[in-house]
Amino acid sequence: DVSSIQIDGYEQGGRDKGSYSFRRVPKVGTKTIYKVVVTDAFGSQQEKSVAVERVLAKINEDTIQKLEPLEIQGKTKKNTLAIIIGIANYKRIPIAQYADNDAKMFYDYAIRALGV
Repeated sequence: DVSSIQIDGYEQGGRDKGSYSFRRVPKVGTKTIYKVVVTDAFGSQQEKSVAVERVLAKINEDTIQKLEPLEIQGKTKKNTLAIIIGIANYKRIPIAQYADNDAKMFYDYAIRALGV
């Protein structure tokens, strides 16, 4: 009967059915260790460390298609809206240094290809 689960000090809450699944994004190329603390209904705690190593995937440059939004022309669609957010700073993962540029490129793509 779990009443609380914390991962790295962040409360995740308990679940009625006793099944848990959490998503985290570990840093690429390093071993990330998550501290998990489980508390039962009686206040007893168990603590475990979970190590996750994320390997950088090898990509064949020949199979990647380059996005060229300026070369795409789609029909403009009435009453179409897109909210594009480029988030660079997160609480628990490294800075996404290309987020702003990705958002700008997707803006162009949304207008030209998706008709936004």
